[in-house]
Amino acid sequence: MTDERYHGHRNYETWAAYLWLTNEETSYFYWRGRASELLRNPDEAVYDLAQELREAIEDECPLAEEASLYSDLLRAAVREIDCQELAERFLEP
Repeated sequence: MTDERYHGHRNYETWAAYLWLTNEETSYFYWRGRASELLRNPDEAVYDLAQELREAIEDECPLAEEASLYSDLLRAAVREIDCQELAERFLEP
């Protein structure tokens, strides 16, 4: 693994997740709103938001219940998403 970043993100998977989460207005405002709400407890905001992001992303995985090459590859890619980094981005002012 190198220290190279992908468009400012840890890796391609994190960049793609951030792109999709911020590209649709409804999603963007939802996660920014959750970030604002969680900032009431700043010591745990990053952890809590990262957990919520992880759960939401995994819950939306369309092949999660199937056993196949494609579902295994998709789950592996989802595990590479750095949800802490995503949370930090949403918590930025």
